[in-house]
Amino acid sequence: MMLKSLAALWLGTAIGVAAVAAAPADRGWWNDLPYRPPPPNPKAAVMPLVSVNGNRFVTPDGKPILFRGVSIADPGKLLAEGQWKPELFDAVKNMGANLVRIPVHPTSWRAIGPKEYFEHLDEAVDWCTGRHMYVIIDWHSIGNLMTEMFQDPMYDTSKGETFDFWRRIAQHFNGNHTVAFFELFNEPTDYHQQLGDFSWTEWRNLNEEMIGIIRAFDPDTVPLVAGDDWAYDLDQVHYEPIRAANIGYVTHPYPHKRTRPWEPKWDEDFGFVSEKYPMIATEIGYWAQPGETITDDSYGNRITRYLERHGISWTAWVFDPQWDPALLKSFDGYPLTPCGEFFKEAMNRASEPVTAAAAPAPSGVGQLEAPGAAANASKDARLKVLPNGQMSLDGKVMADADLNAALGQWHQAHPDLGLVIMGDEDSEFKRIALALDVARLAGIRDFQLQTKSP
Repeated sequence: MMLKSLAALWLGTAIGVAAVAAAPADRGWWNDLPYRPPPPNPKAAVMPLVSVNGNRFVTPDGKPILFRGVSIADPGKLLAEGQWKPELFDAVKNMGANLVRIPVHPTSWRAIGPKEYFEHLDEAVDWCTGRHMYVIIDWHSIGNLMTEMFQDPMYDTSKGETFDFWRRIAQHFNGNHTVAFFELFNEPTDYHQQLGDFSWTEWRNLNEEMIGIIRAFDPDTVPLVAGDDWAYDLDQVHYEPIRAANIGYVTHPYPHKRTRPWEPKWDEDFGFVSEKYPMIATEIGYWAQPGETITDDSYGNRITRYLERHGISWTAWVFDPQWDPALLKSFDGYPLTPCGEFFKEAMNRASEPVTAAAAPAPSGVGQLEAPGAAANASKDARLKVLPNGQMSLDGKVMADADLNAALGQWHQAHPDLGLVIMGDEDSEFKRIALALDVARLAGIRDFQLQTKSP
């Protein structure tokens, strides 16, 4: 997510710290009330329930639904500025949106307090229900949840607070169809290892723990899982997908993440996920200058059309005049910036037909592909050196002792095909050299070394 230059404005203004009411003198802490769900909401089932079928989000009749929407600012910021009002949601609806992403910053959650924050989330959900828009609730932190180190103070949290947030949110919104998605963690990153290291396996396990907590209260709302590199890179889903049903994946493909041509790199980094699982690009955005001509070659058109051709939904960042890249010029009448005008046009045009591979296999527990799967499709095999030092052959993680035999069998069955040995900056050089040796010992002479550019 883009840096928010005026974060201090709302953190230091009218939010304040919610006072904790003292318990009555005749009742000690040991008689405190348990966590309880809210009273039933008569509007909870007004919107059709969204679920997962294969690699698409669908309504109860099985019809795929493409989401186009925006992120608003944190409710705490909007409250402090006097802008938390239904008119804001009218303006979002006028954009053509059918999805609103609500970012909840940990510092805002603590400052306002869960009780009051839920009151405002309930307002937003009711406003969205009345305007036939769905909601993503996003735990808006940036950093390394494993080490509990974060990019900026507004994102500071902990594993315990994060688990408790999702426990409360899942219990509170269980059965409310308007709240279609829980975005578990906004942007995971080690910030070039300044925040400590973490592996995809650790991150996968942590997300699965959050999903388990959510499912104990709410079996229906779809959890959304982000990848590494500020939620951009989902490469490891090739090898270790989330082991849970009814989930989706997230990417934030801002234009600076890769150089042109974008599409082949998007295919490599996240597009492939859409062949098996549903996805939402929960943040896309860019700066458009006044008078700038938006062409088919511009980032906005390239990314929205790419996403829709892959069946990937999207929300533009951000419907606010102060955070960047801004879709609004001001709250006075909600005039749009050139970027906002573009996304309004994109939301109201005919959706792009889904032309990328779209396998409708059930989105249940993720399974690794068997060795030789790529070869069976008449493609070169892929031997990848993972950042944790393990190796995988066509998506199947294998012990070193098994690689030689597996490669030998594959080469005997497919003598005309080659081998692509893949690694990246985090792969230990000695492990890549070992992969080359294993390939040679298996009799393979046609191979290439492919490293991932930063």
